[in-house]
Amino acid sequence: MLCVVILLVAGMSFALAQTNKAWNKDWSGRNSYGDARFVLTLNVDKKQALNEFNEASKCNGFLSVYMVEPSGYQSLLETYELHVQSVQGNTAVMTFKGGRDIDLGSGTCKAVLKNGRLQLMVTKGSQDVLFNKAQLK
Repeated sequence: MLCVVILLVAGMSFALAQTNKAWNKDWSGRNSYGDARFVLTLNVDKKQALNEFNEASKCNGFLSVYMVEPSGYQSLLETYELHVQSVQGNTAVMTFKGGRDIDLGSGTCKAVLKNGRLQLMVTKGSQDVLFNKAQLK
């Protein structure tokens, strides 16, 4: 009986890891105007030192927002650390906070994974962050 329980738990853990694999990668995208670019490194399974501006910080994701000029030149505008609160199927809830001292936005966002794309939507806090409603692939 104990072996059956252990196998069931191991099987569920394996299935969960397989589901989360779709989340764990480098994502990128642009806003609808093409003047902002988003780069996100995400791993919902473990916290890592992803913030190059604060190497002591551990987070599940690090998001950089760049301004794209007509010439193609890109300037870093905002950075955010993402901390996973929960993952249920194709939806994750994460808190976010500025990745540098000058990045002041913080709050909670929902991420939805659908058809190989990731959409981020702010649900609480700084609604004016540039990544609100961003589509990444």
